[in-house]
Amino acid sequence: MYELILKNITILDHSILPEKDFKKALKLCQNVDDTVFVGFSEYLKAKLWTGDKQLNKGLEKKGFKRVITTTELYEDFTDRSRIGE
Repeated sequence: MYELILKNITILDHSILPEKDFKKALKLCQNVDDTVFVGFSEYLKAKLWTGDKQLNKGLEKKGFKRVITTTELYEDFTDRSRIGE
């Protein structure tokens, strides 16, 4: 199962993150450690996978809806796996 998940993950170099997306993420995040992840989510128009409930709530309050929790990701994965049964 891990191989299936990991084959769909790409590691990105933070230096390629456009400044405008980084600045937007800075405004959205309370913790600077989350900024690059939120910035890449914005840049790539991709969901941010996090189990950080505080981050999720804070982003949601500021209108950032592109978050997926580990539970949601697992449910989505198992639902898709059942399609092939």
